[in-house]
Amino acid sequence: MNTITTLIRIEIWFFLIGMMIVVGYQILTGRISIRGLLSEKNGTGSYSTVRIQLLTFTLISAFYYIFQILGNPGEFPKVSNELLLMLGGSNAVYLGGKSYSLLLRR
Repeated sequence: MNTITTLIRIEIWFFLIGMMIVVGYQILTGRISIRGLLSEKNGTGSYSTVRIQLLTFTLISAFYYIFQILGNPGEFPKVSNELLLMLGGSNAVYLGGKSYSLLLRR
């Protein structure tokens, strides 16, 4: 049973690292375009604060969870209520801003 678990763990790591390499390569070669990822879509080209805050809170949450897994690799960590509130609040701010901008267009 232990060898099957180890084999599955190794396969998952190969898959994740392989996906990171493929996506990273395609971003570097231009097949995946990230141009305008953080800019406003109104044509001004300025940075969107809500997109930046959403990306920041998502990355913070992802790294926090990864460090929790690395700290105790034997089991999945429980997601804290604070982390869920932070990430959910960030998404709510982003979606609220999008909804408000759509209402203004009408």
